[in-house]
Amino acid sequence: MRRRERANVVVLSSEEKYCYAKAAFEPVMEHLTGLPSPAFYAALRSWKQIVIRGMEEVEASSSDATSIPDESSGSDIADSLDDNWEIDTASDIAPADLIDSMNMIRELEEMEHG
Repeated sequence: MRRRERANVVVLSSEEKYCYAKAAFEPVMEHLTGLPSPAFYAALRSWKQIVIRGMEEVEASSSDATSIPDESSGSDIADSLDDNWEIDTASDIAPADLIDSMNMIRELEEMEHG
């Protein structure tokens, strides 16, 4: 694996992207495979919306992170980079948080059906 770094942007290799996606979505896939058909399709629609919203947030924050403010705007570049960092970190979901969310969803579904 190799990383190419330019300024404050890290470009992940395809292998790194795959490993991150697999770690994040493997528990989701395991959960979905254990559901009966009607619940599966309902959960699948929910997860599709979660992924779409996440991708939209990532695209929005990545375009914000790559734009450099105009010097005449009176803002400091370091402040701008700090602001972009906060946006990026707020939109990312760590695999551990995703697993906790899956466990909570599973418990709620068990309470509804049980």
